[in-house]
Amino acid sequence: MSNDPELIDRMCKKISQLTRVIYLLNTRNDESDSLIKSILKSYDSELENFRKEANEVIKSYKSKLEKSKDTSLYDNKIKDIKKKYDDSCIMFMNSVDKIKKEVNKKNENVRKEYEEKYKKMIDEVANVKKDGDKKYKEMIKKVENDYNKKLNEKDKEINNLKTQLENLKKGYEGQIKELAEKNKREIEELKKKF
Repeated sequence: MSNDPELIDRMCKKISQLTRVIYLLNTRNDESDSLIKSILKSYDSELENFRKEANEVIKSYKSKLEKSKDTSLYDNKIKDIKKKYDDSCIMFMNSVDKIKKEVNKKNENVRKEYEEKYKKMIDEVANVKKDGDKKYKEMIKKVENDYNKKLNEKDKEINNLKTQLENLKKGYEGQIKELAEKNKREIEELKKKF
């Protein structure tokens, strides 16, 4: 990938946003889990207290019933109390089920919302990467074109220098021959004098 600071900055921002969304989703999920646990714990505690109270009432009525000679009246009261207790338990369990469904529905909605945000951010990161790859390829192509242009210019300069060198060689070879012939003549003249 290229070293384009703008692209890297955009990708870092998208990754940061994505991290925050994931953290928020996990936090909300943890909060929902702890809320469900605390609600269930409190309902279990209430149900247990309700059972204890109902059993105490039933025991007190039973003891009163045993003391009394008219058991039929107490039997009806005990049946009424048991029925009220059973009805209360059913109503309580229905409330717990309703709350569980609501909490689960909220959790599902939050999960879907953050999944959509997550997918959207992933797409944005992919688009940023695609843009970066495109810019990188364009930059490589431009660098290659510039390199080829400069290489051609240098080749022309080298060819010009070679031509100049050949011309200089020819010019100096002629001068060297002339000087050599001149030196040779001077040497011969000096030999003749001596």
